[in-house]
Amino acid sequence: MSLPAETRSWNTNLDGISSLKLATSRTPTATDLQPGQILVKILAVSLNYKDAEIINGLFKHHKSSIAPPDLIPCGDSVGVVVAIGDLASPANQDFTPSSSFAPGERVLSVAYPLYATGPALPKYLAAGVGSAVNGVLTEYRIFPSEGLVRCPSYLTDAEACTLPIAGTTAWMALRWQLPLVHGPEPVQALKSGGDSTNTDSRPTLLLQGTGGVSLFGLQFGLALGYRCLLTSSSDDKLARARSLYPAELRSADLINYRTTPQWSTAVQETTHGHGADLIFENGGAATTSQSFACVAFGGTIASIGYVGGKYDQIQSLAENDVGRLNINVLALSKNATIKGMLNGPKDRLEEMLRFVQHRQIRPVVDVVYPFEEAREALSYLWEGRHFGKVVIRVSE
Repeated sequence: MSLPAETRSWNTNLDGISSLKLATSRTPTATDLQPGQILVKILAVSLNYKDAEIINGLFKHHKSSIAPPDLIPCGDSVGVVVAIGDLASPANQDFTPSSSFAPGERVLSVAYPLYATGPALPKYLAAGVGSAVNGVLTEYRIFPSEGLVRCPSYLTDAEACTLPIAGTTAWMALRWQLPLVHGPEPVQALKSGGDSTNTDSRPTLLLQGTGGVSLFGLQFGLALGYRCLLTSSSDDKLARARSLYPAELRSADLINYRTTPQWSTAVQETTHGHGADLIFENGGAATTSQSFACVAFGGTIASIGYVGGKYDQIQSLAENDVGRLNINVLALSKNATIKGMLNGPKDRLEEMLRFVQHRQIRPVVDVVYPFEEAREALSYLWEGRHFGKVVIRVSE
């Protein structure tokens, strides 16, 4: 494959989407590769809320992965292998790559290349692609071999690039406490305990919103046997979500939280008092108290996002008012688990890919922008207009 002399990249000084700059640099070649490194031509990049937050200078709560200035953003991509570094050299005769790739093979980037297995650690976040180090919103990039996985062959570029971050996060929310499965079909989780007259034996999954993680959660949850409840402020988005359900399940499991502001009560009513066994908590300050109100006894709240705000509003209390219950009391009252979700390790990503391949699941892609319209794509995402994933096509 002949390479262009220059590579285009979008760069940010963490000063806003409108200030993104398109820059050029020399295209890496095979001679630039160290043993175990792989040169990839980027085909498509999927956007995540975190990407826009980083570009806007707001991603500061992970102290180990503060983004540097003049950063190439974004961590989700699919590409094609262009060249592979020598597998052995006089100084490194015992080098063995973690995976063997071939030129022309499609690959997915790994958000945290050092995060191979087990729980997340600060040192893994400190190597985060598109957050702590340069990302993938570029035409050509060098990756370590451990920073890549094979791409499911049946997916388009736009579909495939959405899987590493949003797909893995949803998968981890469903599977983090369960043993790793090396085959294509994991065993389903059990329903939470608690008093209930609900005769439905399926565990209940509550998904907030219609962003990428929620819709992956819906697709995975339905495939794994969950009853899936979904909230949104838009009837149009709820109608689009309904099409993802099997025909026999397109019932009243969709809740508009603008017309039903006490949606936690609706969850309790539709589950006959049992509540949701698992909640994808995406709203943060705007939704957490209601999530605790409708989580099942012994259930789990997967802390994924905070699109509704990072900080609780402090309200002045009248003399006889009772303050909001402390989160510790809320957790104790339901014997609930609240688990922070920081994407996931490479072995869970690969577990998810095996499941996706086996079930032939197709990610929901809302819109694909050309590379030159990266600012418009990020603005569309940041403004919450999307349904599922927003993708930038970098090259054919």
